[in-house]
Amino acid sequence: MNKTFYCCFTEATILPWYLNGIKKSMSHCFTIEHQELGGYDCFMALEHLTNYIDTGVYLVPIEDVIDRLRMTKPYKIIKINIEVNPFKSMNIMPLDCASLVKKSLGINRPLVFTPKQLYKHLLSIGGKEI
Repeated sequence: MNKTFYCCFTEATILPWYLNGIKKSMSHCFTIEHQELGGYDCFMALEHLTNYIDTGVYLVPIEDVIDRLRMTKPYKIIKINIEVNPFKSMNIMPLDCASLVKKSLGINRPLVFTPKQLYKHLLSIGGKEI
């Protein structure tokens, strides 16, 4: 099953203690998944915050969602089409934003820890920055 994802990278407002050494400019990431519901384009956002996982559903064009995001703070956004395999096993990962994005995309790369590493990996497998 081929799916389109928009992976958003930005700076975090609060960094957990174990991420103190990474660059603040790209210290947080989340995904927006494109789905079709009854002939309408729908975009589902999945974001790991400090104390909970936030979800949102948007029934507006993706350009409007991206414009709204970029009004609040600078984002680097990668559009990627990935073949999602629901039967593929995943390694045990910590519950942070990069791991949540990897799990939602079905990427099993145990040495990709930070959003910056994930950003570079997504570009290397065919993602396009928009």
